[in-house]
Amino acid sequence: MRNLAGCQVHQPYFIHSPTDPIIAIAGLCSLWINPNGEPVLSCALLTRAAASSIEQIHHRMPVVLAPENFEEWLSATTHSEALGDLVHHARDDFAGYRVSLWVNDARNDSEELVEKAE
Repeated sequence: MRNLAGCQVHQPYFIHSPTDPIIAIAGLCSLWINPNGEPVLSCALLTRAAASSIEQIHHRMPVVLAPENFEEWLSATTHSEALGDLVHHARDDFAGYRVSLWVNDARNDSEELVEKAE
C-alpha cells in the first residue's frame, strides 16, 4: 500500500479483545553484565502462532495471558513446565480490523484512530 506521497506504508490494524479492555502480554526479563562490565536490563515479549480470528492479518501474535494466570506467570517459584502450559493455553479471543493510516503518525491522538477504515 502506498500513501498519498507514493511511499510504501503498512496497513495498521486495531487488534483487541472484545471482552477485556486490558490484556497482558507474556514477557521475560534479564539483568546481565555486558563485556564492558555494565549492567543491562533487557526484555523480550513472547510470540506464538496467530489466533484463527486474526491470522489473515499476521501469522504471529503475542502470547496473551488470561487474568487468572498473571500471578502464576510472575511467581519465581513456578516451574518451567507450568510456564510452558500457560503459553500453550494462552488467550486467543481476539478481533481485528483495518484502521486509518493516521495511526502511523505519533502526532495523532484521538479515539477516531481505532475506528474501522473503509
